[in-house]
Amino acid sequence: MSSPVVPAQSEAQNAAPLVERIAREIKNSIVVGDLRPGEQFSIGDVASRFAVSHIPVREALRRLAADGLIELRPGRSAIVTRLNLAELEELYRLRLLIEVDLAGRSAPSYSDGQLAIMASACERLHGSDSAPGMCDPDAHHLLHQVLLRPAAGPHSLRTMQQLMDVTDRYIGLVYDARPLDREEPYRRHRILVEAAALRSGHAITKALTAHLKESLGYIQTWVPPDVI
Repeated sequence: MSSPVVPAQSEAQNAAPLVERIAREIKNSIVVGDLRPGEQFSIGDVASRFAVSHIPVREALRRLAADGLIELRPGRSAIVTRLNLAELEELYRLRLLIEVDLAGRSAPSYSDGQLAIMASACERLHGSDSAPGMCDPDAHHLLHQVLLRPAAGPHSLRTMQQLMDVTDRYIGLVYDARPLDREEPYRRHRILVEAAALRSGHAITKALTAHLKESLGYIQTWVPPDVI
């Protein structure tokens, strides 16, 4: 986790973006496995890392707890929520219902700009020798979000963001335990970009359904047993 230094006098002024940044940093640490399922950490340690008071840290942790990523505990500490396969299957059932429907209804309305954003995000999913697997979770989220934007309202996008945040924990741990070929994330998402470019509800529905089912099957096979 990075260690940005925030001047104390600006903390009140920048409370909202500060809380968002702290929440994002902790979430990314959970997704990539720096914070493992069942691992405990203190509010004080996080506050020291970001050079801020406990107030924005508590708010960031409340947001992560609402998303199911952590559990708040007595004594100013938190624990990373443990994983289970029943939760994983529920997440993908919901994604197959909500995400596929939204993408199918969005496809005829994709703008040239949205298609360009998808293609650019996909390019960022190229792996590297030093960081195989899903090396850019922000690009991954962006691609999936843009697929849904024409048909999705704020509640739908917020729901999908929460589902993807929790799903990413499983994906990150699987890549850590058994990395795919470094180009595999790019190739799998390139199929979605090509389907979107057709602006066909049928094409994107078929491609996204296959994509999500393949992801679920891979995670079920390779999720490390010590985190379940």
